[in-house]
Amino acid sequence: MLLPHRRPSVEARRAMSRAALELDVRSNAELIRRAEEAVARLTGHRFARVVASGSCAALAALSATHGRVMLPDQGAWRGYESYARLLGREVCRVRTRLGILQPETLEEALERERPGVLVVTSFAGYIAEQDLRQVHELCREHGVLLIEDASSAVGDVRLARAENADIIVCSTGDPKVVNLASGGFIATSDGELLGRAKAVLRACRSSGVVAAGMVEELRLAPRVVERLVEFASLLKTRLPGVLHRDRRGVCVGVLHPSPNSVARRARELGLGTDLGRSLLTLCPNEDRFLERGVCVELKKLDVLRMHREQVLQLAEVLEELLS
Repeated sequence: MLLPHRRPSVEARRAMSRAALELDVRSNAELIRRAEEAVARLTGHRFARVVASGSCAALAALSATHGRVMLPDQGAWRGYESYARLLGREVCRVRTRLGILQPETLEEALERERPGVLVVTSFAGYIAEQDLRQVHELCREHGVLLIEDASSAVGDVRLARAENADIIVCSTGDPKVVNLASGGFIATSDGELLGRAKAVLRACRSSGVVAAGMVEELRLAPRVVERLVEFASLLKTRLPGVLHRDRRGVCVGVLHPSPNSVARRARELGLGTDLGRSLLTLCPNEDRFLERGVCVELKKLDVLRMHREQVLQLAEVLEELLS
């Protein structure tokens, strides 16, 4: 069963083509300015900077902060630990419930570890929504900055919003909600934070071509997130062993004692995208969850080109694989 791989939208590709044909110093700056204004509007933050990659956005955000860097024990990109150590920062971990931060546990960790910054993803492991409002309130009470990695949630009705994070970072690589094969951004309402990240931001400037595509992808982002959440919810009602069944997500985590056998059978059945990519991530995996199972990577799919019947067919195949 082959499903459509997530590609940059036609609108984004056309915008990028026009930008490439007309590119000069002046138009490059103007295209970047428009993208940064679009990011600020969508997130609600006052300031935004478009950068060359999500990794650049993460590095810039960490370089703007001080003190220990606190990370969830699972469900967040492992690159944050590497970048924190690159900047000479200590890293500490907070225990979660399969990626979800628990208020009492988080408060105890904040009091014990006294970090300067906490980094979380909007959807833990892409599979379950964090209660960012409560997390942000706890961080404020303890004088800790909150960085939200919103690569999975830009355009969402609740997540990736200025009121719930001091800094929002995002990758626009493949396959993400804002999907351009490269690029990223950082947004904040604190101008001093951006000033402290100036050196990294200068080294990680984006292209006007990518910025032109970003404007178009940001327009589509609310529809993409809404459709991903809808399709993930549909799978959660059909599959056994689903994690965080009661929480919104853009992918689906499933417990299974033999993830390798599931992946092997998926290959035998030809389950994947039309670019030959697997739809399954094997776990334990720090970026997803640390139990045996698989994560169904709906974010790899071009959900705006799919319909409900295809998702129901996918559910049937997955039910057979997991049985």
